[in-house]
Amino acid sequence: MQWQTVFDRIDAIMHIDPEEALTLCKQVFVESYLWEPAIYVRAAERYGKIMDHLGRSSEARDSLLAAQQAAQGSCLPIHEAKILERLARGYYTGGDYRRAIQYWDSSIAVINQTGGDAETWVLAKVGLAQVYKGAGDHAAALAMLKEAQARTEEAADPHLDVKVKINLAVCLIDLARQDEASAILQETFKTCTEHKLYDYLAESNLYLGKIALADGALDRSLAYLEAGLAAARHVNFRWCEAHIFAVRAEVYACNGNADMALQAVKEAQAIATADGFSDMLILQHYAAAEYAAALNDFATAFAEYKAGHACEQRLQVRAPLERSFSLDNSGKKQKK
Repeated sequence: MQWQTVFDRIDAIMHIDPEEALTLCKQVFVESYLWEPAIYVRAAERYGKIMDHLGRSSEARDSLLAAQQAAQGSCLPIHEAKILERLARGYYTGGDYRRAIQYWDSSIAVINQTGGDAETWVLAKVGLAQVYKGAGDHAAALAMLKEAQARTEEAADPHLDVKVKINLAVCLIDLARQDEASAILQETFKTCTEHKLYDYLAESNLYLGKIALADGALDRSLAYLEAGLAAARHVNFRWCEAHIFAVRAEVYACNGNADMALQAVKEAQAIATADGFSDMLILQHYAAAEYAAALNDFATAFAEYKAGHACEQRLQVRAPLERSFSLDNSGKKQKK
């Protein structure tokens, strides 16, 4: 088989038709696993990348662990760095932040030792920034994202460029710097439309919808969310779809329609439960409790609150995140 032709096809369609791209990856897995480990590793890299774009990183873990062993056994450090980054993303999606940090740090270490590609280095930096942001250290997150942005031109990949910019925008939104975030998101919207990057087109609309909601422009927010939902469903981007339903619920609640808010957040919960999005599920349970209470349905409110608390406890037991580190000037982790 002409493997490069297959890989070229996967690369060409992964953002437009991810399901076909996944089918091709699985075909390569079957035909290369025993006899051509280097080919298996290259297929696993792409498989992990596509699953990440779909918000289903954790489902790729077994294939990626096998690929990591194959990369080490065949002395393929650059490919190993890619696999480590993909594994980190899966642990992060599943809420295991400690292990995600370990894998992203390992990926960066391998790249620094071997001169690996800029794309993987940027992705690892973005991942670490997301963990820091989640821990409330926005200064550290912004510093890492700016490091990542400084190297995106080396990769010459519009999808990677948009990924970094969206993460920058999200960080700015958390810092109440909506005007800066909105300007960045308008840039990403244009790039995504031009290159048919439906996954990040969905995210651009999601965060523009959140900004509109914060501004009290509820109709405009719903319009962004509807456009985002269509883009997310176009490529089966479940993570973004769940977020959109949750934000839509907030819009309904602001309109005084707690019943529709509860229905929307239940749709978000169904996706989060099915796809293992533990972090967002906690917030969705608490939001559902609030909406149910507004309807005087206190039995449902109590049940949702208990479910959210139980989910939070499971996540903390499985993967407690140390929040006691920050960045020094070299970008290394230091204890406070």
